Amino acid sequence: MKNKNLFIIPGFGDSFLNKSYEYLLILAKKKEYNIYGVPIDWKYKTLNEYTKQFETFYNKHKGKSNTVLGFSYGAAIAFITATYLKPDVLILCSLSQTFKEDFDALNKHKVLIIKSIGKKRWISGNSFEARKIAEKITSKTTILYGELEAKHSPQLEKRSLETSTLIKNVTLIKIKDTPHIIDSIGYQKTLAKII
Repeated sequence: MKNKNLFIIPGFGDSFLNKSYEYLLILAKKKEYNIYGVPIDWKYKTLNEYTKQFETFYNKHKGKSNTVLGFSYGAAIAFITATYLKPDVLILCSLSQTFKEDFDALNKHKVLIIKSIGKKRWISGNSFEARKIAEKITSKTTILYGELEAKHSPQLEKRSLETSTLIKNVTLIKIKDTPHIIDSIGYQKTLAKII
């Protein structure tokens, strides 16, 4: 029996069963992980509820050594829960800028964001302070984001940079020529080195 677990939390509205996570599953199998794709029920729920869903799933399946990988909104879930679930390794891919500190910068896009994620999710994110969360994380952490997505979403880059200064045991990686796509070549090559 393998002693290493990898929990994969997909991006908003997505499933780890989608083709975009296929390479990650193959990579994790090669590295002899027990793989747990986290089945988030995205419909009509908020960030508070997503974190509770993950906590229940994690506590049911955690093992001797646990790595949690989240992408985008899934990275926000992984980030928030790391303060109390305390995985051994935390991998935050394109950490969503959905925290209280991000709201002023994103306010000019509020209508578009609410149309995309819903008003309840917008309000829910405002209850989480990224700085306070980051200071409580003790897991070995890697924060990754793409160079191209940073051009389109400067607040995502700001969230990644600031968070990397507040977590004690952290590595920050800006992936060259990479968009906000988990199965892009840049993400595939980089994750192959760190998982």
